[in-house]
Amino acid sequence: MLKTELDRLYREFDASWLDLDPLGLVRPYTDPEDREIAGFIASALAIGQYDLIRKAVREILEMMGPSPYEFVRRFESRRSGGIFDGFVYRFYRGRDIGLLLSWTGAVVRSHGSLLNLFLKGFHPDDADIGSALSRFVRSLLAMDPSPFYARPPARGTGIRHFLADPADGSACKRLNLFLRWMVRRDSPDLGIWRSIPPSRLIMPVDTHIARLAPLIGLTSRKSADWRMAVGITEALRRLDPGDPVKYDFALCTIGKRTACPDDPGKSACGSCPLIGLCLKGSRQDANFPGGPALRQEGDEPHGANQRTMQVKGTAVLALNGFIREKFPARYDEWVQSLPPEGRKTHRNSILAFENYLIYDAVVVPTEKACEMFYGGDDRGSWDSGVFSASFALNSFYKVFFRLGSPQFIIKRASRVFSSYYPEGEISVAESSDRRVVLHIVKFKEPYHIVEVGIGGWMEGALRLMKCENISVTITKSMAKGAPVTEFVATWG
Repeated sequence: MLKTELDRLYREFDASWLDLDPLGLVRPYTDPEDREIAGFIASALAIGQYDLIRKAVREILEMMGPSPYEFVRRFESRRSGGIFDGFVYRFYRGRDIGLLLSWTGAVVRSHGSLLNLFLKGFHPDDADIGSALSRFVRSLLAMDPSPFYARPPARGTGIRHFLADPADGSACKRLNLFLRWMVRRDSPDLGIWRSIPPSRLIMPVDTHIARLAPLIGLTSRKSADWRMAVGITEALRRLDPGDPVKYDFALCTIGKRTACPDDPGKSACGSCPLIGLCLKGSRQDANFPGGPALRQEGDEPHGANQRTMQVKGTAVLALNGFIREKFPARYDEWVQSLPPEGRKTHRNSILAFENYLIYDAVVVPTEKACEMFYGGDDRGSWDSGVFSASFALNSFYKVFFRLGSPQFIIKRASRVFSSYYPEGEISVAESSDRRVVLHIVKFKEPYHIVEVGIGGWMEGALRLMKCENISVTITKSMAKGAPVTEFVATWG
């Protein structure tokens, strides 16, 4: 039933539905070289409301003239980079677009195309494009960022929202979207990268796919990360081994046009094209075809059946304060979007030294914030972590901040960490004047979105210490099966 219905939707949602999609602005170019460059730019900007995405894409493409390929090939960053000054869209500024086009132009001049650079890291025996994508991103980030930046942008800032690395756990939605456009042979995609089999593609997981996929049994994961993207792809590969991501355009278009109610059975369900498949709207049980039978082992976090891990109220207060301060106009909407337990927690008084269930009080509310305010990007968890550091070090742990240097706080990392996560344990694996490696060695229920927030907390703490050139990366993840979660922090 699942394959029959999804195949029907795949046929129904063809290129005539591109009025909501940035790909509709790429298809008018006829030269494959222009399509590749226009598609790279359009996919980079594919975040937010569809009408605003198309407006931003159109603005940049108009600045580039009739041939995007010729524009980047001749682009001189020091002479022409200022053309994008004044451009603002979401977290992008003019210099981010200038930097992306500068690097793209360098690739075109040295390799002839983006495809040729990608193929340098692609091996036909790879299970999917994950490793090649990681090598492609790292090749770009190794290029000279001047005159736009003194050094490459840090993870989660500027153009790094687009140039995300699967190795960091990101879903890489926009890069996977670009690859879908380039590689898939059938409409509405372009099929100009013939050297890569469509079977190796990974599903682009945006907020719409992350919302709909669990409802039709493609995943039971909660975090829109690389692991979710791979899991959804593996489920779809059972339906079409040669072209698993062909269903993306139909599902994403349905997501854009359909308001999914929290309460199954509302009138919106009746008009939804997925009503016959939806586990929630059709109130199906575990025997529903395409439901739990398609779910993958390991999709749920450790201990997900019990979900008993506790978190201190300090973490819950910080998350609540972050939403209140950064998104005050939508705070009530965010609270209302939470499941009953989370809604109750965030509506009532939160006590700093009380324990709360981490899943209900932090994990799901953070995922909702990422969905509502960051287009499904886990950058929301990182930003919340940065805010949490300021919140804690200027209140509960003010003495650390006053006495503090990075080394002072690092030596007390275990004490600070346990004040948030009493059932977790962190240790200092390596420490020097300007570098530290921290390991979470115990965490009852690892969630990647929590790991991301902890990384943001570290960055926020280093900012408060007036450190410069800060870089915090997550190099290993317990949520993805590693024995420890490893954070590497450096500063100037």
